Amino acid sequence: MLLAQISGIIMVLLMIAAFVFWLIALIQTIARHDLKNSKVLWILLLIFVAPIGIIAYGFAENRKWLGWVGVAMIVLSIAYPIVTYVGMMSAAQ
Repeated sequence: MLLAQISGIIMVLLMIAAFVFWLIALIQTIARHDLKNSKVLWILLLIFVAPIGIIAYGFAENRKWLGWVGVAMIVLSIAYPIVTYVGMMSAAQ
């Protein structure tokens, strides 16, 4: 029971962090004046393909921290539910 509550809290925190980094990338893209023709393309990429868009934007625009944070968010988003499920199954036995 406690493990399920902790898992839920951690997943909510991960989703909030992913949203914050997505919002940072989107605001930085909109605010930049040097992206003339590709600004619309970056915005569409960030909106419709958010996880991949955050990683691509982070690495392509020399914001390496944002790219690595995007990679970490995707890995954690995939690994955490799997680990939680395995932990809950082993606790149920």
